[in-house]
Amino acid sequence: MKSLYLIACCLFLAAVAFDFAAKHHYGTAMVTRAKSVGLTEFDRTKARERSNAEVQIGTKLGITGMVAAGLAIVAWLASLSKGRCEGKRPTLIIPLALCVAYVIELFAFV
Repeated sequence: MKSLYLIACCLFLAAVAFDFAAKHHYGTAMVTRAKSVGLTEFDRTKARERSNAEVQIGTKLGITGMVAAGLAIVAWLASLSKGRCEGKRPTLIIPLALCVAYVIELFAFV
């Protein structure tokens, strides 16, 4: 039960970190795209390619964060069911707080 509980906590933290990294790459892509407006055609093409690469990296990190959050929920529910079978009351507050932090970070920091 404890190992699944710790795995769920670590996966929630990883989901938050991946989502922050994805938003960083999206921001870098927006800044690169905005700076390319006043450049020559050749430099603008290179800047757009860099911007597209940043968006692709951000998308992969965002998807990885969502997968980590999904796996964290599965591990959390497994630790709850295993704890009930053993007759122990698992602590809910830490994974719940991390899940709420992930959801807030997912939607609030756009």
